[in-house]
Amino acid sequence: HRLQALHDTRDKAPHAEKMAGLPAVQPQAIVSQQWIARYPVELVLKEKIFSLSGDSFSIKDQQGNPVFSVKGKAFSISDKKALLDVNGGVVCEIRRALATMHATQQIYLPSGQLACAVKKKSMVQILSSSMQVFLNDGDKDPDFSIKGDFRAKRFTIANTAGQTVASITR
Repeated sequence: HRLQALHDTRDKAPHAEKMAGLPAVQPQAIVSQQWIARYPVELVLKEKIFSLSGDSFSIKDQQGNPVFSVKGKAFSISDKKALLDVNGGVVCEIRRALATMHATQQIYLPSGQLACAVKKKSMVQILSSSMQVFLNDGDKDPDFSIKGDFRAKRFTIANTAGQTVASITR
């Protein structure tokens, strides 16, 4: 899978040419300011098809350098995963919320504070998928929307103004 985060700084970054023609997008930190890209970054997710350790995989940049890793716990009721930096430090923890009407993943900071929740918009989604991201900022309105094709594993993440801030492709 490939994840490309789009942020507007239009400086002479390695991928600045990809920014030409894109609307200005104000970066917004969900976990920490240190993880905001100042230019488009393409990340590659390498999943392990069969793993007894759970849902674990690596996330690398285009040059193959490790950026993050995800460590999942096998047989976890809450489907708990930890996003780790290259030094093994916890960036955030992802847990499936139990007893919710719509499938929901909650993202927690290392301090244990809820950062955001990602909820499916409807209970039944066969081919396409639509989700909403709710930041833990005190309001009940979604802060981002995620739309895509489940089979092709192509998704777009947009802010409330409808501007694409990231895309995920297989």
